[in-house]
Amino acid sequence: MAKRHFLHRKPDAGAKRNTLGEPTVSRLLEALRDQVIDRFVHMSMTEVQAVALAVSEPNDEDPAPNPSHPACLEFASGDYCRESWQLHLAKLKRRPETHWGTCHHQRLCAIIPITCESRCLAVIKLAGPASLDKSEFKRIVEIMELLVRDFAVSHSGFLRRVPGGITTEEALESLAGSDRSDDAAPSPTHPQVVRALDYIAAHLSDPRLSVAGVASELDLYPTYLSELFVEHMGQRMSRFIAGRRVDLAKRLLATTDWQVKRIALETGYANPNWFCHVFAVHTGLTPGQYRSAAHAQDSGTSGR
Repeated sequence: MAKRHFLHRKPDAGAKRNTLGEPTVSRLLEALRDQVIDRFVHMSMTEVQAVALAVSEPNDEDPAPNPSHPACLEFASGDYCRESWQLHLAKLKRRPETHWGTCHHQRLCAIIPITCESRCLAVIKLAGPASLDKSEFKRIVEIMELLVRDFAVSHSGFLRRVPGGITTEEALESLAGSDRSDDAAPSPTHPQVVRALDYIAAHLSDPRLSVAGVASELDLYPTYLSELFVEHMGQRMSRFIAGRRVDLAKRLLATTDWQVKRIALETGYANPNWFCHVFAVHTGLTPGQYRSAAHAQDSGTSGR
């Protein structure tokens, strides 16, 4: 209880409020390290490590790089962690609230957002061993939330002037729109676009499949290929790739009893949670709901 009482104390008269200098993201991260994480370290006395990270608007065409957490450096460059970071950003875009869980690298991970006026400006990421009791980890997350809340109140003026971050919205719109997998796709004749489509079809299961990778294979500049693809296909390449992966996932869900984790891997997603997110954005259903609906439809057809 002593810790909670300390958290709710009034800020000291000499607390740092107007000494942060120019309101930039780097200044914000520095302040979070000095005034939030340092307090957390002195108070929590656990194996959980904290780090302040910048965030940016989710962009399926040019995804933000996965920032490294000290507890996860050996995994940070992997496809699973890269997709996990994209999922974190998508969740913050939809609703800027704390979320946490256990990853398949046996780490407990939590994301605590720093928000101001409908923007998520940065996050504090907590990571600890899966051996830690989850109720204890939840208590630690709550301590960090209180520290962040105290910081946000004390520095509200500074936070309002920090540029960038993620502008939040209730309904997630990324990856949706013209690339619905049931839409009829045009038949391009441009040789470079045809080559790109052939390469995409042959590498759908590769998590590294990207605009930059296709452009490199075709010996083209990524920007040129992107513009060419939009001109002839009517949508961005990254959205086209996501749509074709969802098409394949639909077929596998309807015709096999494979687990969602295996279907995610077969369709190019190292992180099943990110796969479920993309699938739901495209179809409005979770993979499990889609499978149930497909089986029910098959049963009805065979009954008739």
